[in-house]
Amino acid sequence: MRRKTHERIIKELYPDINPKLVELINSIIDTPKSWMPPYSPVLGQVPGLSHRGHRKYGHDLLTAVFIALVTGGPKGIPVAVTHLLTDAARDQLVEAGGPDAADIAEAVFNYIVAQKEKRRKGRKRRSHSSRKNRLGDSG
Repeated sequence: MRRKTHERIIKELYPDINPKLVELINSIIDTPKSWMPPYSPVLGQVPGLSHRGHRKYGHDLLTAVFIALVTGGPKGIPVAVTHLLTDAARDQLVEAGGPDAADIAEAVFNYIVAQKEKRRKGRKRRSHSSRKNRLGDSG
């Protein structure tokens, strides 16, 4: 799953978690490091998650939660677990409908969230400018 999608899903589920923390935890999980043990079911398997490519490291529950705790304390745990679950969800979409279906589902999700963010920003702008007009301020 694209990093932007991970971040948007986490923002939707946990809006109070600092986006910089989310970005950092996701980045560490997705970037294999020499200290990370290779994937092993003993370290906590996520059903439906494949362990290919960069996922051979950092994509088991124990390592991901360790990364979360060291990086962000207890607030980081939902970020790490959601990262693994969204990767597993994408793998299941690929298995069910192929990579194109997974890409389309991810694109639709990102489009819906982007439209929601636009509307939210538009409301903030309109309410701010209408408040100025009610108060008789210019500009």
